[in-house]
Amino acid sequence: MSEEDPQQADDGGDAPAPEPAPTTSVIQAVSRRNWTRGLIGFAIAFLVLVGLGFGAARLNESWTRTPAEITLEQIETAPDERSVTAELVDGGTASVSWSDEVGAAVFVSDDLPRIGGDQVFVVWLTRSGSQTLDAEFTADRGHAIVELESTVEEGDEMAVTIEPAADVPGEPSGEPIVTIPTS
Repeated sequence: MSEEDPQQADDGGDAPAPEPAPTTSVIQAVSRRNWTRGLIGFAIAFLVLVGLGFGAARLNESWTRTPAEITLEQIETAPDERSVTAELVDGGTASVSWSDEVGAAVFVSDDLPRIGGDQVFVVWLTRSGSQTLDAEFTADRGHAIVELESTVEEGDEMAVTIEPAADVPGEPSGEPIVTIPTS
C-alpha cells in the first residue's frame, strides 16, 4: 500500500488549494479604486447634466426671442453700431440703435406710460424736414423693443406719440412723449 498525503485524502485529491484571504492593503486598494471610479462617474454625469441644462436654456432663449430682439443683438455686435438715448417726458428712457452693415434700426424703451386698449405708440421719422410714420407698437409693462421700418441716418429725428389704434393719423395728433435726435 502506498502512503497517502492526508490533505489529498480529505478533499478528493484533485481540488486546488484554497486561495489565501486578501490582505488589508489589497482590500483598501480595491475600495479606493471603486470609490474613485464612482466619484469620477458622478463628476462626468454632473458635467453632462450641466451641459444639457445650458444647451436647453440657450435653445429656449433662441426660440422665445422676438425678431426685434434678434435684430437688436445683430446691431449691438456690428462694428458700425450706433445708439442714441433720450429721456421720456414722464421719466424712463428710450433709445434708437442702428447699423448700416446690418441695415436695420431698433427702438428700445423702458417705463413707457400705460395706454388704453384703443391706443398705440407710434414712432415718427423726421428726415430732411419730412415726417413719416415708421412703426406702431404697444408696450409690455412699459417695455418695448421694436424694429423700425426705415434705416436711420445721421441727422434723422425719431419721435414717439400716443395715437388712436383704430385710425392712426398721417401726422402726430399730440405732443411726443420722447424725441430722439440721431445727430
